[in-house]
Amino acid sequence: MKTKLLFVVLSFFFLNCEQLDINAFGIVKGKLTVGPLCGTIPAGTEPNRDNPCGLSDVELNVLYSEYKVVVSPTKNTEKATTQEKMLDKTGAFSFEIPSGEYKVQVLKKDGSAILEASEKNILTKTISLSQNQVVEVSLFVEKNIK
Repeated sequence: MKTKLLFVVLSFFFLNCEQLDINAFGIVKGKLTVGPLCGTIPAGTEPNRDNPCGLSDVELNVLYSEYKVVVSPTKNTEKATTQEKMLDKTGAFSFEIPSGEYKVQVLKKDGSAILEASEKNILTKTISLSQNQVVEVSLFVEKNIK
């Protein structure tokens, strides 16, 4: 009886796994950098590359929480929907999404576009994602020095 039950459970598991195309997913990951966060670093100091201005974790969280990263398919499809992530002090993001073509963009936390014009801003990238692929994306928002 146990053998039959085990056979039924395993059969159900393997049949359902075949229906789910788990290999059709890839990962989009990256980092949003906001800067410059301060003016020049005094001579003779060894700045921290990730936090050259010595901002507190709270200050960095407040700064990065002003933005979110949105990944949306470039074509309408049933298998892919728009996803978004609010950011923390690291600016890092990661999405596991179906293969396809996507627009990765940074927006203000309310969903509005960043209107401040700057040659340095990298606010949007279009990527193609294949099965089991990891695509890295770097975005940049120029922030006025305070």
